[in-house]
Amino acid sequence: MSEEIKEIDHVLIQGDTGTGKSSGIETLDPKETFVINTDNKALPFPSAGYKTVVNNGELDYSKSNYVRLPAHKDNVIKVPKILRSAIQQPRIKTVVLDTITTPLVDYFMQTLDIKGKEIYGKFNKMGFYVYDILQIMANSTNTRVIIISHTDVVTDENGQKIEVMKSVGGKLADEKVKFPTRLNMVLTSKVKRKNKINSYVLETQSDGLSTTKSLRGLFDDFEIKNDLQYVIDCLDYYRNGGEKPKAPELNNIN
Repeated sequence: MSEEIKEIDHVLIQGDTGTGKSSGIETLDPKETFVINTDNKALPFPSAGYKTVVNNGELDYSKSNYVRLPAHKDNVIKVPKILRSAIQQPRIKTVVLDTITTPLVDYFMQTLDIKGKEIYGKFNKMGFYVYDILQIMANSTNTRVIIISHTDVVTDENGQKIEVMKSVGGKLADEKVKFPTRLNMVLTSKVKRKNKINSYVLETQSDGLSTTKSLRGLFDDFEIKNDLQYVIDCLDYYRNGGEKPKAPELNNIN
């Protein structure tokens, strides 16, 4: 029995607080989407289509498409397990992890009492969490994974300030795992304000001030509307052909 293995591109959405990172989830179909909410706050849009079903104290993946995790240091272990289970559900086409950053912050803050030689084990665990998620994504050939992350502004060797994916995993995560370098798609969320009206966009290419990138020729514009379904439709068209998706209109931007 033969099976065709198709290319699937996973996506990192990075951005500062308030730039619409989570809001882009609203454009996805809840029937085909599973959201892992590690920020432990309500989704920023009407979310009647997302539900959590628990049977005998365990998450029922066959009926659930949403899980909201309270802050806990063990989330660095729990989140990869949930991600593995979610991508195995036949009805799920997209899994969103919102955010990859928060479990690292929770683990770091809740293990401040770890000192001395044990500190190396602490940062190893944080680095492995990031690496484990990358490996799950790499092995997911049928379900797309969208990772949402906060950002930091760092200064490079030339003194240039650059917006990058926020890391709390220490040198192991920053220097060895290098999460953004493992992906073709790193989009940066921004807010554009004109005439007292906000427009939420995704930058598709770097202007030299961020680590933004996308597949060559995927998008016609430097900025697109923050619409994750449009991003997915473009990726499907890029890999599989068919009718080219029409870009959603950018409100209030010339």
